[in-house]
Amino acid sequence: MRRFVLILLSVFLSGMLYAQTDLIPYRKGNLWGFSDRNKKIIIPCKYDAVDTFDDGLSIVKINDKWGAIDKIGKEVIPIKYDEIGFSVDGFRVVVLNNKKGLFDSTGREVIATKYDKVALVNSKENLIGVQLNHRWGFINIFGGKSVPIKLKYDFAHTFNEGVAIVQIKKKNFFINKKGKKKTRIKYYFVYAIVHEGLLCVKLNDKWGYMDTLGKVVVPMKYDWVNPFNESVAIVEINGKAGVIDKTNKEIVAIKYDNIYDFSEGLARVKLESKFGYINKAGKEVVLSKYDDAQPFHEGLAIVKLNDKYGFIDKIGKEVIPVKYKSVYTFSEGLAAVKLNDKWGFVDNVGKEIILSRYDTVDIFRGGLAVVELNGKFGGIDKTGNIIIPIKYDKALNYGEGLFNVVFKEKLGYVDSKGTEYWED
Repeated sequence: MRRFVLILLSVFLSGMLYAQTDLIPYRKGNLWGFSDRNKKIIIPCKYDAVDTFDDGLSIVKINDKWGAIDKIGKEVIPIKYDEIGFSVDGFRVVVLNNKKGLFDSTGREVIATKYDKVALVNSKENLIGVQLNHRWGFINIFGGKSVPIKLKYDFAHTFNEGVAIVQIKKKNFFINKKGKKKTRIKYYFVYAIVHEGLLCVKLNDKWGYMDTLGKVVVPMKYDWVNPFNESVAIVEINGKAGVIDKTNKEIVAIKYDNIYDFSEGLARVKLESKFGYINKAGKEVVLSKYDDAQPFHEGLAIVKLNDKYGFIDKIGKEVIPVKYKSVYTFSEGLAAVKLNDKWGFVDNVGKEIILSRYDTVDIFRGGLAVVELNGKFGGIDKTGNIIIPIKYDKALNYGEGLFNVVFKEKLGYVDSKGTEYWED
């Protein structure tokens, strides 16, 4: 029941994973299966709930138990689990009687369902942390037989860049993938993952960086530090922020109230309550004059001034006037804008492509956007043509020509031709 509730709630929320839509969930009454785009039933409607296919599998439910099927309807993960998670790098955590395990996209049980915790964070490192009876270890999820390193740690963090941080008797160490201790970590740390070979560490309330051999490479003199990203890091002293490189050279002067992550080569900065942008050389390419600002996306950034919004380019030119009540970031070349309490869309030079006439809109995905008018939802294309009738109670765009809708209090799917994949 829990997963069905989550699926239903996803209709009301954006940001769900995009679907692979060669097979479409099809509902007959209250039971679900799959059809092709001609509504020919490929997988019989016998499930209480289904997900769209992801990594070749669909999560399905029968009698409050969950499993997974492939695209010919073969049961590859037995329908017996209390919960199954979404795919992460092709792996799914399963839960049975409060114990956790792990399956891959072929249905192979790579970690037996017997652990209290399975830390599926970075499967590309091959080793996944598991906990049983308050003891941690790691399991190799690739190759033939999965062989666990002995469950001997009081706590273990995720592997990254070939090392993990573990705790034994309140002492922290780096270990390699063979379980061998590399270095004792004598300092306090908050980010428990190495980034670009360095760990953020603290001594006597000051922060710096150490490498995996235990050498402090950036002195512990800062009030706060962030992990390195593309060889630079944001640091703070006395309430001011700047940027340093791995030699502790100041790339951006420590003078800003705040510095945010770089996006498309520029970072937002806050100075005396106003926002601007700097490049990685520390040059202020957009003066700090805006009341708010957002990261660059598709070459443009949202800025706010005097409670109005617009867009600037990377040299600070206001290419879309700061006149809108609200805006969304650009997606597929168009941005949603709100004017006189109605929503429409503009292109990247500010031309109004779709008139402001809708009560709410979402961003474009796969050439379509959800719109709302008079309490009903549908979909439009990038020229403003109504592709999916505005008649549904709720709608969510999966991004590949498939909408998830609620109609007459029932869940269903509609494609970009307006075809409804259900029968009552």
